[in-house]
Formats: sequence, C-alpha cells, structure tokens
Amino acid sequence: LHLSLRRQRQMCIRDRGRLRESGAPIALLREYAALVRAGSGNEAERLALLRAHERSLDAQIESLIACRQVIHDKAAGYQEALVARGLL
Repeated sequence: LHLSLRRQRQMCIRDRGRLRESGAPIALLREYAALVRAGSGNEAERLALLRAHERSLDAQIESLIACRQVIHDKAAGYQEALVARGLL
C-alpha cells in the first residue's frame, strides 16, 4: 500500500508538471489539484478539465502548424531564388 501511495504521488506530480509545461492556466492547475486531493468521486469534473485543456492544446497545435507552413514556404522561396542564382 505504501508503494502504491508513493507511485500515485509521483504520477500526480508528473501529471501536474505536464499540465504546467503545456501552458495550462494556474486556475486549471489549482482546480485539478483540489479535485485530486478531494479523492475519488469527482472523476467527471477532472475529465471535463482535462478535455477542455486538450481542446485548447489542439487549437494551439493547429495554429503552430499553420505558422510553420508559412515559414517553410518562405524559406523554400529563398532557397529556390538562391539555387536559380547559383548561390546554393
């Protein structure tokens, strides 16, 4: 049982670290931590918080992919121009 509790704590710390790393707002981190501390019975609330953050991350990822494509296309244009001039 002791190792199980230790493992649960480690997982909780890891999960909160990932939430922070992914840009989760402080309010979400606090609410999630409070739900975890409260114990079982609030899994639906935890799920709702995590799914909302997941949707936010998906939107950010889509935006980053679009930004990367613009940069890629611009770089490709410069590369083509340099190749055409024999500089690359």
